Amino acid sequence: MIRTATVLFALLTILASAALAVDPPEDQGYAVLGIYTQPEASEEAAVVLENVDAGVPYTIYFVMYHHRLESYNLGGFEFSWRIDPAEMAPMVLETSYNNDQAYNFGDAFNQLVGFAWRQPTAPDAPLLLFSADIMFLTPPTNASVYLGTATPASIAGEMAYADLVFPDNLQIMKPNNSSQSFDEPVFAFNPVVATEHHSLSAVKTLFR
Repeated sequence: MIRTATVLFALLTILASAALAVDPPEDQGYAVLGIYTQPEASEEAAVVLENVDAGVPYTIYFVMYHHRLESYNLGGFEFSWRIDPAEMAPMVLETSYNNDQAYNFGDAFNQLVGFAWRQPTAPDAPLLLFSADIMFLTPPTNASVYLGTATPASIAGEMAYADLVFPDNLQIMKPNNSSQSFDEPVFAFNPVVATEHHSLSAVKTLFR
């Protein structure tokens, strides 16, 4: 009993400290994609939303770090995202792109986006791909967000993005979690720590 209480206290400490600040991901030689409560990882941002209720709009931001854009102009991107458990998936009220001439040939959860005009960026600046205004129909409990490949995918088994000037030079991006895996979440709504669904490893992954 004492050991269980100690572990739970440690997990709650991780949650409390992580909600205060999110460090930008490290550069490991490829772009990484994360979801945040702000347009970039910062002291004001988090990778978890607590006290989320039904019928209330919330905004989440999809941000890419460590791009390899030769011209420093994003030309498009492709990936998918999902909520687990699926029955808790929210309504997507609106998606807003950081480009006036962005065209999504997929849907809100299957992003197949191309730009008709440049979206310039600095060499190592974060790139806000888009934001999603969402609303849950029932209060979510232990709902996790996972990233995945788009359908169809330009690069089999990978999320991808392209340079506007050099569109044939496709690059991959990985999920921002501990193993850059599609099997680990990148964001959570109303996480309940002491359950099988949100294990200790998952919590550490979200707040590494």
